[in-house]
Amino acid sequence: MTGRVLVVDDNDGYRLLVRMALTGSPYDVVGGAATLTEAWALAVDVEPDVVLVDLHLPHDDEGTGLGALRRAAPRAVFLSVSSLAGVGGDHVGSEGMALLPRSTPPKEIASAIERAIAQRTPKDVSATERVRLPPEPSSAGDARRFVRGVLERWGCVEDVVDTILLLLSEVVSNAILHARTELEVSVAARPGRVRVEVVDGHAAPIRRRTSTEDAQSGRGTELVEALAEAWGTDRLTSGKRVWFEVASPGMDAT
Repeated sequence: MTGRVLVVDDNDGYRLLVRMALTGSPYDVVGGAATLTEAWALAVDVEPDVVLVDLHLPHDDEGTGLGALRRAAPRAVFLSVSSLAGVGGDHVGSEGMALLPRSTPPKEIASAIERAIAQRTPKDVSATERVRLPPEPSSAGDARRFVRGVLERWGCVEDVVDTILLLLSEVVSNAILHARTELEVSVAARPGRVRVEVVDGHAAPIRRRTSTEDAQSGRGTELVEALAEAWGTDRLTSGKRVWFEVASPGMDAT
């Protein structure tokens, strides 16, 4: 398994050690933060698969705590970095997280992450696939073909696939028309539903327009509101993420 790793620790040296230790491993350090508030902002941006966090970090002035960080990275495996535990991070510590002793030899950090991932129950795991596309009209079709292929491999029923592809077309077309930046499309299997996200480099949020009965455009937001179980827009440091979720009975992490 590969994964994006976020390291949350106020020790600059430890963050560097983890980055070096994971170089050449299946795990890529995509961010480091010294505070929980910094970590929350990064987690929203980079969507980590693994978070190494020092539980001794205090709540920040902004009030951000571990709970907010976990909500910002709902699919991530969390490991508690601690100076109080002995070597061997297979047991569960505070907050129900696997422990990663700070004394763990660098060459064993990747293995500790792998064990923590393996110990998760299947219902907690979310399969995610992503593709990056240029800001060109043909990317709408490419996005549909990519997502259809993923959903068919996951055994998603045809009616759900059709709904997802309809909403995806609206969101991607809107990004191509207005953002005019490279896009990242991701699709995730969650228990009982499918989540699709489209990230672009344009920070302006999408605006809901009221279309007339015979309008040929402007219905994208109305369709998403009508057909999705939930949807929203997240402001990122360099753009935005538009996401929607569609109910898919029987769907589970794959």
